[in-house]
Amino acid sequence: MNHGLNQDFTGEGFAVVIPTRNRPELLFDLIRNVEKASLKPRIVVIVDSSADSSFKDISSDVLTIKTRRTQIQSAAQQRNIGIEIVLEEAKELNVDFISFLDDDVRIPENYFDELKITFDSDSSIVGVSGYAKTEDQLVQRRSFIKDFLGITGAPGTLTHAAVNISPYGINSSQEVEWLIGCAAWRIEGIYSLRFESDFLEHSLYEDVIFSCRARKNGKLLFMPKLELLHFLESRNEGKVKSHYRNWVTNRYRIFNYSIPNVSKAKFWVLILFSVLDALIRAGSNYRQRQRLFGLVEGVFITVKKMIMK
Repeated sequence: MNHGLNQDFTGEGFAVVIPTRNRPELLFDLIRNVEKASLKPRIVVIVDSSADSSFKDISSDVLTIKTRRTQIQSAAQQRNIGIEIVLEEAKELNVDFISFLDDDVRIPENYFDELKITFDSDSSIVGVSGYAKTEDQLVQRRSFIKDFLGITGAPGTLTHAAVNISPYGINSSQEVEWLIGCAAWRIEGIYSLRFESDFLEHSLYEDVIFSCRARKNGKLLFMPKLELLHFLESRNEGKVKSHYRNWVTNRYRIFNYSIPNVSKAKFWVLILFSVLDALIRAGSNYRQRQRLFGLVEGVFITVKKMIMK
């Protein structure tokens, strides 16, 4: 059964899609990093929403680079633009896989080799991601209450409250329920899929929704030994409120799709618990007050959309 897959792609190469904004130094370093890969991508597509003052045209002696400028400030939408460009070039360049990379990520030299070996080992695999190593990776502390609320769960899973649990702790390659944004995809498995078109800025949760939808077409695999270094340059303490607003509104969007095991009721129980927790902690803590304001705003926006729907 086809399950909506497009089976016209029989190439063996990779295309890389990089959404970026106002970070030319990071982008430059990433391109130099990709140049060192033992298996080179057939094309690198940069979708750049930088202001004119920050834009720098980047070239390479060893990579084919295509840059598309856009005024759309959304990692999700920029990835969609990149997908369209790759699909236009795929057959001519003999490309069968798309690898999404953020400008603050660095890959090992054998990155594409290992991805290719993994995809070739099982034709039912549609998506693969490595381990995005950060400086502050925390061990998940589970409890009955946290598992009940859907705050914690088994690594690499999506809880009943629609919380994506980090794959940190998985020691060998295994199938998971969602993949990070910097994942690689078999084109035939995601041919008709796109990221949420109205998620703004760094988007938040767009990778989870995309990968959960793609999982209907095949397996998602997490490879802990394939390490990516992630600098987490996108974090901004001044955007706590908008982060938690999107934490509610974007997460709720998963219910637009028939994703197994997630429950609206349990989602709202978690949101209520989170609001109460932020309210208790708010006091003299500025970050917790911003968290509270963001959660409440997210609830109002989501409920309003539910009523108007």
